[in-house]
Amino acid sequence: PPRRAYYIYSGGEKIPLVLSRPLSSNVATLQHLCRKTVNGHLDSYEKVTQLPGPIREFLDQYDAPL
Repeated sequence: PPRRAYYIYSGGEKIPLVLSRPLSSNVATLQHLCRKTVNGHLDSYEKVTQLPGPIREFLDQYDAPL
């Protein structure tokens, strides 16, 4: 089968793109991304205690620290 060549265009030049390792195909779940985003915006325990109960429970269900 013929190999496809992929190129990056930069400054009017066509530069061949060479992948040195396979592209990761693992996609995080929406739940993980939500927990990560919420936890990233909580810089103190006080803010966590101010969240509504269902959101605190949702964050507690995650078994690893973010």
